[in-house]
Amino acid sequence: MHRLIVKEFRGEFQGCGYGTVGFSATVFSGSTSDPLIPRTSKASCSFGDEELRRVRELREWFNSPGCPVEREPIIDHNDPSQSLQCTKPASLVKRLWCLQPEEFTSTEGQ
Repeated sequence: MHRLIVKEFRGEFQGCGYGTVGFSATVFSGSTSDPLIPRTSKASCSFGDEELRRVRELREWFNSPGCPVEREPIIDHNDPSQSLQCTKPASLVKRLWCLQPEEFTSTEGQ
């Protein structure tokens, strides 16, 4: 995440964009076999060796048995028979890829 400021508000930490420019995020594949190349986005970012080491470290953690993060099904985007369908999970989780344009959401992360 770029230009994200975390501040305390009413006893809880919240993230917000810097000034009027907002913030941007870059996404990498979670698969350890994929290259360390960010997915296409409007954000223009460059990554040094230290940042790429951190991405590699996070991918290894994500794929480890001890990772508590809920995983999405793996979809082959080149196979038209597979598609992401917005299904409502049992909890109040809203999938980022289910968001509609101009829809507001709160995002929490570590």
